Amino acid sequence: MDNRNLAERVVDFAQEVVRICHELDYMKKQVISRQLMRSGTAIGASYAEAAHAESAEDFIHKIKIAAKEANETRYWFSVINSFKQVKPETIQELDIIQRMLAKSMQTVKQKMKEGALKPKS
Repeated sequence: MDNRNLAERVVDFAQEVVRICHELDYMKKQVISRQLMRSGTAIGASYAEAAHAESAEDFIHKIKIAAKEANETRYWFSVINSFKQVKPETIQELDIIQRMLAKSMQTVKQKMKEGALKPKS
């Protein structure tokens, strides 16, 4: 069982995205490489911002941004798969990250509903 937390996973994932983008640059696919680099590394950057959110609402907002970037990354992987196979483990890791982001958002929303977290005044 892989016990890495979300913070560790998004860094490792970003490093894999950088590796893929390097290969894409070598293949003269710079436009796609730049798009993937931006979305694939933004997942972790948005999560890092969420970890230091000013409120529960701010946390949810930043997690939603990370989730959107993950969705965009998935799109770029599907484009890339038309000419280069993205490793199944990389796709699987993106699946795990997306589930963890969704769970984080769900947990905070539930705690707000239960009154354990107060909305920003």
